[in-house]
Amino acid sequence: PAVALKRKLLLSEIARSIHERCDPVHAGRAHFRDRKAAWDILNKWVFRCIALSSEANPLPRNEPVIPRRTDAQMVQWLASQLTTMYGMEANLPCAFSLCSELLLEAEAACTTLEQHKSAANGQWRMRLEAGKAICDESLGLTWREHTTQNGAEVVILWRSSDGNDQSYEYSITLWRHHYTRLANTYLANGHDAKLLHCRLFSMVCRYDALSEDKSAFQAALPPRMLEILHKQFDVEHECYASPLNRLLDSFGSAFLDSDHWFGSLGPFHHFRPMQGSFEANPPFDHASVAACFRHCGSLLKESDAPLSFVVVIVQMDFSHSLQQAFNRCAPFLSRPVVRAEASKHAYLMGLQHRCTGGGKRFWVPEKGSQ
Repeated sequence: PAVALKRKLLLSEIARSIHERCDPVHAGRAHFRDRKAAWDILNKWVFRCIALSSEANPLPRNEPVIPRRTDAQMVQWLASQLTTMYGMEANLPCAFSLCSELLLEAEAACTTLEQHKSAANGQWRMRLEAGKAICDESLGLTWREHTTQNGAEVVILWRSSDGNDQSYEYSITLWRHHYTRLANTYLANGHDAKLLHCRLFSMVCRYDALSEDKSAFQAALPPRMLEILHKQFDVEHECYASPLNRLLDSFGSAFLDSDHWFGSLGPFHHFRPMQGSFEANPPFDHASVAACFRHCGSLLKESDAPLSFVVVIVQMDFSHSLQQAFNRCAPFLSRPVVRAEASKHAYLMGLQHRCTGGGKRFWVPEKGSQ
């Protein structure tokens, strides 16, 4: 829990730094629209690193969330994001300078987190060597149920002390039915019941960290659409989901380390089915979509058995690299591309495990989908 919360705080600092460095006129203001641009860049940055880790020669990636690539390709991409989102086209040298500062800050955040993780591991190793147990209670976790006007909820509270009479508290909240499903999946897979809330807290904290002001990257297909895909195409697995927004029993997600406790089979680029029917709804950034197309194309080329993917993305400009990735799938297209008009379709809210967006369950994108 301590590491999960520290990661959340470090990600928040990076997002704040993006905004304050790139938009000094509004620095310090808490306007949602201003913060949203920074979180949009940070989410794209995180998922771009995950997508690039699927390539043949990925850079070392010890930290699963905080971006730490500093290669020339990443510098160019991040600078283009800063110029586009913050209107810095007229001052490209400044954009590249800010980009370098942000890359160094992200690298420093990874180092800080590794030190924090090492200290936490050392503390609990000593506890084990002294013959003391590690469980939810000893880690400072408690939970309770309560009912609001929106429904029954479960609150998991983490309380810790730094040894100097300074206590820290942080809580996560889930709908009761989400908590029950997660707990049942965890226990059915034979995991240690005494660490349920520790692992649940850490997993939820991670997704809450990425979605502080931007949750579109966690949006999911509506239940009715998945039901139709299952009925018409025998779709039985979601390639891009999370323990919090998955609808099918079989699913994959970006973070195997935190999510496998709750049934995830891991990132799509590690998933290698030779037959079956699958739904893929990757994060809506070019790198993730391109990686999805490349992997689908490779799997379809390698398989002689019945294999299909229903890929759902927002409408986007197909750059040269994205078109090349799509071309790997083109020989296997068995249905024409279906398009949904902007504002006439919806996705399930990414953070459906708790009350968000004024209680709304669905998100209507400003762009069309296909």
